[in-house]
Amino acid sequence: MIESPGKTFWRLILYPVALWLWLAWSCAGEWLRNPDYQYGLLMLPLAIYFLLKRAPTFSFREDKYPQLPLAWCILFLTALSIFAVELFRLSPLYWRLLLWLIGLLATLASFSAASILGGRSLMRAIAFPVLFLLLAIPWPTFLEQRTTFPLMNAVADIVGQTVLFLGMPAQVFGTTITLPNCTIGIEEACSGLRSFQTALVLGLAAGELYFLSVKRRIALLFFAAFFAFFENIARTFFLTWEGIKGGKAQIEYWHDPAAWIFLLLLAGAIFLLAILLRDHPLATDSSVRREYPSPSSLRVNILWSLGLCAFLLAQGWYLVRGGWQSHEVQRIVTERASQASGLETITVPPEVMAILAPTEGKYFRAQSETGIPLSAYHFYWAPSRTTAFQVYHRPDICMPGAGWKQAGDVTRMNIDSDGFSQPWYVFPYERNNVRAFLLWGAWLDGSPVEFQFNRKMAIQQNASLHFIANGKRKVSYEVAALLIPYDGPTLPENLAKEAVRLFFTENENSSGR
Repeated sequence: MIESPGKTFWRLILYPVALWLWLAWSCAGEWLRNPDYQYGLLMLPLAIYFLLKRAPTFSFREDKYPQLPLAWCILFLTALSIFAVELFRLSPLYWRLLLWLIGLLATLASFSAASILGGRSLMRAIAFPVLFLLLAIPWPTFLEQRTTFPLMNAVADIVGQTVLFLGMPAQVFGTTITLPNCTIGIEEACSGLRSFQTALVLGLAAGELYFLSVKRRIALLFFAAFFAFFENIARTFFLTWEGIKGGKAQIEYWHDPAAWIFLLLLAGAIFLLAILLRDHPLATDSSVRREYPSPSSLRVNILWSLGLCAFLLAQGWYLVRGGWQSHEVQRIVTERASQASGLETITVPPEVMAILAPTEGKYFRAQSETGIPLSAYHFYWAPSRTTAFQVYHRPDICMPGAGWKQAGDVTRMNIDSDGFSQPWYVFPYERNNVRAFLLWGAWLDGSPVEFQFNRKMAIQQNASLHFIANGKRKVSYEVAALLIPYDGPTLPENLAKEAVRLFFTENENSSGR
């Protein structure tokens, strides 16, 4: 006997569906902008496919079966939590942990609704599609960095040593391989994390497609991770070899085709192994009786009312406090004219511009009065919702990729040079017995950013609270930096002032902010 599901049945099912769509909307910016997470665009269709594939195994309890109070409590708590999560999500200071909070709410709602409608059997039936969707969420930044940089360093070291063994000169600086005629960096060799994530998704998808046992799925994931690491080494070596033969132009020619070729080889290896490991097909029983329950209409209405009110209140807060108009914040830093100061302007590499996506960006070179070679950069991002992504591109994270090792604690220095009075961070670095100091300044919405480099949190929490209190959705961001070679325990203040004066001056419209 098969009953037609009632309206309350579908309204309860649509509640976790709405939370998953909220998560997809929140992750869409990363899926479209960040190449490491573009696979997320395929995760929702795949999860729906796996859910439909398991549909014949679904069984629902009868209406008179006692519905669990705990499940309803969890559903109501997820609805009440929407306000706080959405309030922080709309803030321009972006935290990936908020995406995981949304994923947690959607997961709890899914299992709670399944518990009410079908008990443990339905919870087990939907477990894989629900948990599979969590893979689409970008990793928290601290976890991503702790995984990515060791992977890239290992690949660069292995490829560099292999090239040396084959008789070709090469030097490895962090994640960069320097050859006689070109340089292979992270932009050419791509991220090891991308291969690992792709292998993880493919391994789980193949295990579900062929319905492997738990032990065989674990074995498949283990070999998929190994395949990904080997694939990244092979692709990097291939690009390095092409660079040896034809230089930078050859690397750029083969970069995208090589990525697709090795990705297809990785996918083929994973699915071939899954076919070899497959044992039994998914068992289905067409005689299962499905008597669809009708949950309490009052409870379902309260659930939807709480969720919608929480979401609309968070949206309304920003509308009332900040409105929809954004303002163009005047920049703090202005580069000195090259004719007056002898600065040499260098074109920013396209791959750097693609990763950082600034409104404006420049590289500079010059010499100090004492003949010390100096280099600098200046980037500016106009107010937008995605600007705050850039606060994670900090020297303590990015400089090791070029082989620079931090040689001391980060200090602060207030520099007053020709009326340009701003706080700068001072990073001591070493590379191949060469010591240098990096002067680095950052301004968020026209105010100096207070970073805590001894903590994993990128910036202070009160900045986020300030933007929320004022209903601000968009902010500008600006960074300026100078690399000063100096063989000493500390950077002399007079040398720092000279370097700042040589490259930068304060924007005439920036005072008073």
